Amino acid sequence: MFTILREAQAEIREACAFLDGQSSGLAVRYYDALVQCFDRIAAIPLSYAQLDHSYSGLQYRRALVPDFRYAVIFTADERDVVIVAVMHTSRAPDYWFGRSSV
Repeated sequence: MFTILREAQAEIREACAFLDGQSSGLAVRYYDALVQCFDRIAAIPLSYAQLDHSYSGLQYRRALVPDFRYAVIFTADERDVVIVAVMHTSRAPDYWFGRSSV
């Protein structure tokens, strides 16, 4: 199962709105890159580097969105992937920590 938390969904919408205001077509390119990133995560979730954070026994991982300064923070096991945050890499790196993964 592949789940995107509401907070992460809001971050995606905010990023698209911001990028749409920066340059025509930029939000579409970002969204396409993000979908490709999600596809790679779904295919091989346990191959991504683990972060130094642990919360309630969950291990977080990070995937970088190609061509954009965004990262996808997620938890995963053999069956389930939960997208916890989609963050700009210059944002405070731990703001998402402690979000529930369900």
